[in-house]
Amino acid sequence: MKTFLRILSALLTGAAVKYFIFWISFAFSAGRDLRAFAEVAAVVSWLLALAAVLIVWRQTETMTPPRGAGKCALTGGVALGAIGFLGGFFGGFLIWPRSNLAPLLGFITGPAAVVIGSLLGGIFGALQNDEGENNGLRLVPRD
Repeated sequence: MKTFLRILSALLTGAAVKYFIFWISFAFSAGRDLRAFAEVAAVVSWLLALAAVLIVWRQTETMTPPRGAGKCALTGGVALGAIGFLGGFFGGFLIWPRSNLAPLLGFITGPAAVVIGSLLGGIFGALQNDEGENNGLRLVPRD
């Protein structure tokens, strides 16, 4: 995988993990001192984001296309889920610039993108043969 794509995928994954963990942790903060809780949430989200960046960086070093329906479904779900979450999270600001609820769009588009990516990846993986070539959905009939 080219270095630029590795860097881009690692940074996008890290950003998605950081914001998701930071904001979802406030769902469990009812009745607590928010100042101290925010500091702990920030540290934990940055550590998990760093771990995600390192995992993606190492996994894409010698990346071969996934084979099998399960691996393709997982890869498609994670990839489209991160893009969907970040697109909804930051896209909400473009759609509703003055709304304080704009980032919540990411919590709808992210899981929806995970489901769609998993379905598409599973279908793609099921159509592959052992060599990784596509077996089905031929658009041109064989001679």
